[in-house]
Amino acid sequence: MTLGPKSTLRGIVEALQGRKLNGSKDFDIVEVVNRPCSVKVSHTDETTDGKVYANIDSVSPLKEGQTAGPARSPVLIYSMDDPDDFARASLPSWIRDRIEKSLPVETGQASLPKAKKLSP
Repeated sequence: MTLGPKSTLRGIVEALQGRKLNGSKDFDIVEVVNRPCSVKVSHTDETTDGKVYANIDSVSPLKEGQTAGPARSPVLIYSMDDPDDFARASLPSWIRDRIEKSLPVETGQASLPKAKKLSP
């Protein structure tokens, strides 16, 4: 996770908090993940492989008076620094595959991130 000045995540965090970040320790990831928001998605189907891809165009706070429905899936936060088997069972297989491919060889594929279940 990077919060560099040009990172997409930084723009999302700043939009949801309604202010610029002063540093990477300037926000609580749990608060951001649990915050209801509006996500604008566009679909790209002009690809060489013929697949349709969903692209996040923007993320913004809900407008005044607007409400969000309940989360459709459990909200999880995990850390690559503290592996836990709970994450393996909780994450979709395509995410597990990406994480396993990114792990150092000496870590082994059994080491997955620790998950923290949040209430929606």
